[in-house]
Amino acid sequence: MLRARSDGGPAPGDIRNIVNRGRRIEIEANRKALLPIIDIVLTCGRQNIALRGHRDDGRITESEPPDNDGNFRSLVRLLVRHGDGILKEHLEKSGSNATYISKTTQNQILDCAMSIIRSHVRENIQGRFISVLADETTDRAGREQMVVVFRYATEKEGKWVVREDPVAVVDLVEEIKRTGKVSEEEEVKMSGENIGNVLTEKIKEFTGAGSATIVGCGFDGAAAMASENVGVAAVMKRDNPYCDYYHCAMHSLNLCVSACCKQPDIRGCIATIKELTSFFNMSAKRIDALRRAVKTAAPERSRTRLVSLCATRFLERHDAILTLCEMLLSVVTALEDMETWYSPDTRNKAGQLRRALSSASFLVALFALESITAIMLPVARALQAKQMDAVTALEAVQACTKVLQSWREQPDERFAEVMTKAEQAAESLGVVIKPPRCASKSVYRANAGDSDDPIGYYRVNCFLPLLSSTLQQLEQRFGERQCCRSDICSDIV
Repeated sequence: MLRARSDGGPAPGDIRNIVNRGRRIEIEANRKALLPIIDIVLTCGRQNIALRGHRDDGRITESEPPDNDGNFRSLVRLLVRHGDGILKEHLEKSGSNATYISKTTQNQILDCAMSIIRSHVRENIQGRFISVLADETTDRAGREQMVVVFRYATEKEGKWVVREDPVAVVDLVEEIKRTGKVSEEEEVKMSGENIGNVLTEKIKEFTGAGSATIVGCGFDGAAAMASENVGVAAVMKRDNPYCDYYHCAMHSLNLCVSACCKQPDIRGCIATIKELTSFFNMSAKRIDALRRAVKTAAPERSRTRLVSLCATRFLERHDAILTLCEMLLSVVTALEDMETWYSPDTRNKAGQLRRALSSASFLVALFALESITAIMLPVARALQAKQMDAVTALEAVQACTKVLQSWREQPDERFAEVMTKAEQAAESLGVVIKPPRCASKSVYRANAGDSDDPIGYYRVNCFLPLLSSTLQQLEQRFGERQCCRSDICSDIV
């Protein structure tokens, strides 16, 4: 010690060096043991593998327990079995309060990862123009969760790319209680003002003061979100003068398709498709009957199941319609076979569905839907593409609108193709396309046009109303306001 003091520093054998060296070795060993645990937690998060936490207490043994103790502990055990000696030694020799495998440590690792990600996003948006996207839904635990996403442009490898980064997931009810100072006894109002205040507070917590300029916000079309007077869009506009509201283009397209199906034949066709897919998909025996019918009629076809008609996703809706058009004969054959089964419920339902599929109104409506959704399908795919900008999206919608408008002006040629497909399907099913009996005054059935001419009747009462309704919805939801903004953006670019 005297020599150390006289030299002005610690000697190699000094106790401080020995203590510090032991501490450094311990730190390095702990870090090496913690690395695979961190990797497991991040892998589970990346692959959407659940980390439950309620069984993550106590030591881990190399042998499998009699009861399933969860994904995390199973993955730790897997690494130990396959040669991770450092992790194995750590689990065997560490103290019970320093194993780093508890649910508390897992949450701390996830919090650290979130901080790193948020810090990276915060650096990317520094001094940039950003848009805020938000959507809410109720999870399986009954909590109203709202996710907040920042959309912005950043430079990567010399090219500008558009990024959409989630920055927060908010328990909306609890946040409204906190920010609005609502007591436990009071009703929590999911108003635009309350949701907007929560969203604004979360944005300020993340971005800080003046770090980014918010120039746009995107929500669904609900009044509480989209209203320019009392909605979240109004709250965002009040705090950010340059922030304009945009309705999700893909959501608008889905609403167009849903709203244009009010014509009776189209509505009945969609209801029949929903009932048909539910009837087949709810029973393995019925699925097998359809598979055998498909293999008999078209052995080369790979798809042997019907697709459910999704109410909110356009791509799935078109797939359901197209699949039924291709498998119509096989479906009817399977239904005819089911009419001989022992179960009376199956027999009755199969007969009901077979008669519905063999009706002229259903066949015409089905192929009319198929022709129009086929035109809108490229638009739907374009709107869901990565890094799609507003200008390109609205240009795709306008191109689709022009095609449908040309059909509306000269419908005979297009409807002739629809009728040809419907007549071919009817011939394979052994039925004849003819208009229904029409009274002089019909309440529940359209009776415009010539009731003796099937082409004229279904063109006037089915195809043209569907076409006109689709065009009307496209013009309403992708109207002058959004097109004007698109023109401004294209001029700037």
